[in-house]
Amino acid sequence: MTPDSWERIKQSFQAALERSPEERPDFLLEACRGDAKLQAEVEKLLQALDHAGDFLEKPAFGNLASGSWFPKPTVFSAGEVVSGRFEVIRFLGQGGMGEVYEARDLELGERLALKAIRPEISSDQRIITRFKHEVQLARRVAHHNVCRVFDFGRHLRAASETDGAVSAINFLTMELLPGETLAKHLGRVGCMTIDEALPVIQQMVEALAAAHKVGVIHRDFKPSNVILVPTASTDDLRASKMRAVVTDFGLARSAPVSDPSALETAQSSLTDTGQLMGTISYMSPEQLEGGEISPATDIYALGLIIYEMVTGRRPFPDETPFAVAFRRLKEAPPSPRLHVPELDPRWEAAILQCLAIDPTVRFQSAHQVSQALSSEVFAAGMSPRPTSLPSALAPQGRNVGSRAPLVARRRLVVISALVATVLCLLVILSRLYPWKSGSLPEGATVLLTDVRNQTGDRQLDSITELVRSQLAQSTRFNLMDSERVAEILKRMTKPTDTSLDPVTAREVAWRGGVPRVAFETLSPVADGYALEIDIQEVGSDPTTYPAHWRRTFNATSKQALFDAVQDATRWIRREAGEP
Repeated sequence: MTPDSWERIKQSFQAALERSPEERPDFLLEACRGDAKLQAEVEKLLQALDHAGDFLEKPAFGNLASGSWFPKPTVFSAGEVVSGRFEVIRFLGQGGMGEVYEARDLELGERLALKAIRPEISSDQRIITRFKHEVQLARRVAHHNVCRVFDFGRHLRAASETDGAVSAINFLTMELLPGETLAKHLGRVGCMTIDEALPVIQQMVEALAAAHKVGVIHRDFKPSNVILVPTASTDDLRASKMRAVVTDFGLARSAPVSDPSALETAQSSLTDTGQLMGTISYMSPEQLEGGEISPATDIYALGLIIYEMVTGRRPFPDETPFAVAFRRLKEAPPSPRLHVPELDPRWEAAILQCLAIDPTVRFQSAHQVSQALSSEVFAAGMSPRPTSLPSALAPQGRNVGSRAPLVARRRLVVISALVATVLCLLVILSRLYPWKSGSLPEGATVLLTDVRNQTGDRQLDSITELVRSQLAQSTRFNLMDSERVAEILKRMTKPTDTSLDPVTAREVAWRGGVPRVAFETLSPVADGYALEIDIQEVGSDPTTYPAHWRRTFNATSKQALFDAVQDATRWIRREAGEP
C-alpha cells in the first residue's frame, strides 16, 4: 500500500466516524467517488472498529470472536408484506442493531416506519428485551416532540425451502418522520445562529422534560436521534421552522415511582457492570465511569449538542472517540466563544454549566436550560438546582459506604475495558495497514492564503499571485478556489472578503475537507528578503494544528526574490509528494 492510498483511506475513515451509522453508506458513496477499492478498505476499518468494541449497543468485547467483517444484507425488500399487515415501501437506513423501512399499514391505510432487528441477533433475548423496553418507555412519554412508537411484532418466514423450518424477525412500528436528522442538518449548514438554534433547543428540552417527568432518562441523546420535520403549515426548510422530534429510547432507563429499589433493577437489566451503553462521543463523565445516572446525564448530552449547534464543532477535538472520552473525564470544555466570539455570554455560561464534570453542578432539569438561554433569569443568578425531582429519578436511600467499593470496581472495569479496546483497535489497524506519514493523496486540495507582506512595499503584494500560479501547475494537488472559500465564510457568518488569519484559515479548510493550509510571510532582512512558508495539517480544532512543515527562502534583491518563490513552490510540491 502506498502512502497516498493510506492517506486517502485514513481521511475517509476519520470523516466517516463523524457521521452516524445510518449516514455512512451514502457518505462513502460520495466521498469515494466510484473508487470501489477505497470504499472497501474504509468499510473494513469501520468493521474493525465495531469488532474492537461497539460502545453503542454491546459489551466492549462482545463481538470480537463472531460475525462477519462485511455489512449484512437487508432484512426486507420493497413490496414484501410483514406480518400480514405492513407493506414495505422502501429501505430508509440502518444502525448497529437493525434496519428501518417506510411501510404502509394495510389495515389503517397509513404510512409508518418499521424498525426490524437483524435476523442474526434476533435470538439474543437481551436485544428483544431492549426493543420491547423501547416500546414501553416511548408509550409512557407521550409528547409532540417525542417519536410515537406503536407496537412490537414478529414476522415469520420460511428459513429453508426444503425442510420447512421457520425463522422469526422481530420488529416495531413507529411514527414516520419525513425529515433529516439534526446531525445531517449540521453537516450541511455547519453551524446555526442563536435565532435558528433556540426553537430547536426549546423543542428538545420539552421532549427531555416530558421523559424526565415520567421517570425516563434517554441515555443516548445525540444529534442523529433528533429528527427535524417540516411542519404541515409551511414549506420553509430552515431548522427554526421545523418540528424537532426525539427518537430512539432503546437505551433509556426508568424506575417505577412506587418502588425505590426498581431504579437499580431497571438499570442492571440493560447494562452489566463494566459495559458502556450509549454513543461514546455524547456520553457524560458518569456514564463513562459507570456511575449514577440522573436527568443531569441527558443535560450533559444536551450541552454537547447545543455547543455543536452554535459552533459547528464538538467541544473536544476528535482525535479518536476513546481519547476524547478520557479528556471529558478530566477536562472542562473550552468556551464556545473561542469559536464564536460574538456568542451571547448567557449562552456561553449555560452551555458550560450543562457540561460540568460534576453532575450536581449542572442544571438539574431540562427547562432550566431553556430558561437560561431565552431569558435574563440566568444572568441574575438562577439556581441550577430544582426544588424537587420526580420520585423515579430522585436518588434512592442507600448505604453509601457499602456502595463505594462497587462504584470503584465498576469504574476500574470500565476504564480497563476502554484501554483494552483502544489497544485492540491499534493492533487490528497496525496489522491491516502500515502506519506511514507522507505526502498528500493525489487530487487533494490545499488552501493557499495570501502572502503576508511585511516589507511595506505594496508592489510585492503580487507575490501571492506568483506563488499561486506556480502551485496551480501541480499535478499532485489542487488549490481551493476563492468561491468555495467565500461560501464557507458566509456559512461561518463572516464577510466573504474576511482576511484569513491562521485560525480562520484552518477552520475554512476544516469545513471544506481540505487537509493542508499553506501560509506565506515575506519579511525584510538585513541582506534582502526572507520568504517563510508554513504548511499546516488541518485538524478539527482550528486554534491549533496537529503537524506543520516550515522553511525559509532568502533573496538578496527583488530580482532574486522571484527565484526564491520558484524554490519555495518547488519545495511545497515536493512536500506534497510530487517527484
